Amino acid sequence: MADCAPIVGCYSTTGQATTWKSGLTWAPVYDLRLSATVAQATRAPNISELFDPGGQTFESIDDPCSVNNLNQGTQYRAANCAALLSSLGVDPTNYVNDTSSSVAGTIVGNPDLDEEEADSLTIGLEYRPRWADNSLLFKLDYYDIELTNAINTASVQEGAEQCVDLPTLDNDFCALQTRTDVAVDNIPAGGIIDFIQRPLNVAEFTTEGYDFEVTYVLDSGRIAEGRDYGTFTFRLLGNKLEELTFINLPGAEPDEDLGQGPIEGEAEAPEWQAVFTLGWERGPLLLSYEFSWFDKTDQVPPEVVAGEPDIRESKYLEYSAQEVHDLYARYTFDGSISLYAGVNNLTDEKPDIGSLYYPVSAIGRFFYAGVQWQAQ
Repeated sequence: MADCAPIVGCYSTTGQATTWKSGLTWAPVYDLRLSATVAQATRAPNISELFDPGGQTFESIDDPCSVNNLNQGTQYRAANCAALLSSLGVDPTNYVNDTSSSVAGTIVGNPDLDEEEADSLTIGLEYRPRWADNSLLFKLDYYDIELTNAINTASVQEGAEQCVDLPTLDNDFCALQTRTDVAVDNIPAGGIIDFIQRPLNVAEFTTEGYDFEVTYVLDSGRIAEGRDYGTFTFRLLGNKLEELTFINLPGAEPDEDLGQGPIEGEAEAPEWQAVFTLGWERGPLLLSYEFSWFDKTDQVPPEVVAGEPDIRESKYLEYSAQEVHDLYARYTFDGSISLYAGVNNLTDEKPDIGSLYYPVSAIGRFFYAGVQWQAQ
């Protein structure tokens, strides 16, 4: 167990940690509120990340040192692959590894992990104009977050690539693979015959962007006295992503994920995304319409396209934007029993070629209905 001072926050596995938060809220006029927060937070690695006893797994690896892949990485890949293969007695100039067989490896925890540390800045603006009788809301929030010592479990493919894409072979990723100096089964000399997949403290993760919201609630009684046409709610929620960057280890090239789709080992990160909702409620009846959207994202990382401009046709370099329409209805009896029904993906949008779930699910349009009972 780690030594811990009695007056300092402490994790039993990684030791002392300090966190703090400072915020300010200012309302210069009745309608407007401004806020800002600066904070530092930590997260200790969890039990699984630290002590997972391990298990066997199998993965197919597209060898980054194969001659046809040398120009799909950083400027360090070719030299690093040459040094790595030469040390095994393999000629790097004609090394080809096109096997599609799975390689056996192990998934384990990492007891040497340190805690993550995040520094964040948020600035917010909220405007509720008094002339709208609190029925109109504008919100805009800016965030800037830097996470250091971030815990990340790289995919096997990503680990193999990072080994040779960093400035030096003396890095944590190269220790995760074992290459052979003789041919083994259908794997040529120089190929990866074993790997370990475990979490590591990457150097840095940064993200920056804006969240926004516009909400308007319209009570029909305000525009048609003596008549009740129900209440309409209009809401727009969105995000503008300015930056999303991984730096895997100190000195590594930044991995810019802004505008990318679900590339191996990474989540999708569209630059713009939004959800618009229109709801109408009158007594026990509720109807709603929702439109979900995000813009086009990259199928192939820009650095790969830069190294091989003709890697595929231009129309297959990007995923289409997401455009999904959903409808929902609910009727409540006596406040305890509700009937509901809806249709998701009304226009039956399909995933892009080569994908099963992106930018929309392969399920397509589907209908549902149900009954909900709530005890009182």
